[in-house]
Amino acid sequence: TCSRALFYPFIFQLQLWGNNLFGSIPSSFSLLVNLRTLYLDKCQLSGDIYDKVEKLRRLQHLDLSFNKLRGKIPHGMGGISSLLDLRLSHNHFSGAFPISLASLPHLQTLLLDNNALGGSLPTNVGKMPSLVTLRIHENDFMGRLPDFTDAVYLEEAHFDENYFLGNIPTFGSNRLRSLYLGRNEFTGSLPESIGRISKLEDLYVQRNKLNGRIPSSISKLTALENIDLSFNKLSGSIPDAISGLMQLRELVLNDNRLTGGLPDIGKIKRLEIA
Repeated sequence: TCSRALFYPFIFQLQLWGNNLFGSIPSSFSLLVNLRTLYLDKCQLSGDIYDKVEKLRRLQHLDLSFNKLRGKIPHGMGGISSLLDLRLSHNHFSGAFPISLASLPHLQTLLLDNNALGGSLPTNVGKMPSLVTLRIHENDFMGRLPDFTDAVYLEEAHFDENYFLGNIPTFGSNRLRSLYLGRNEFTGSLPESIGRISKLEDLYVQRNKLNGRIPSSISKLTALENIDLSFNKLSGSIPDAISGLMQLRELVLNDNRLTGGLPDIGKIKRLEIA
């Protein structure tokens, strides 16, 4: 009889998501050397992922989200240079952000949210050349957030509910649509450079320690639909230019130190200013 191992090189796609498989990922998965797609999300899996996936050097899509996996994210995963899509969210991973992941040249989607990851982010994260979607919210990351001036394809960035501090970084992508920075420890003012993100639709910077005025450059965000700057220390008046944001549906500015009158905001569906 033929060994089952002889068939491993001929498996290119494995989708087992949404089952009650339990237990840990078998070490035999490392024999699937030609695997391109591995979906094991929502399977009740536990244990760590050491020596399970980092040997799959041709992998392009890996989804292990919504399980009970724990331990550190292996540094060796940064050697899977073909990776396009890495989803590890909603697990119990801990430790630092592996600096090797920031070197993946083709990675477009990186989802690490809802884990117990900590420490500071490597500066190279802001230079990932192909990154489109980055979600690292609801972790224990701290320190300064690096600039993302070189992440020119970035469309969606979630940094909320961590412990990031210092100034809000600069973003260089003119494709950025969603930016979530809420519930951190950011200080300083909302930068004028925010007005350069011309396609921005969602801006959430609530519950930080920002001060200063709302920048007038916000008038350039003509695609803006939702903005939440609540629970900061913003002062001065609300810019009249907000009345020119025709797509705006939600404006939340409560619990700041704003003064002056209200601009013409008749079309806004949700307004909170206190």
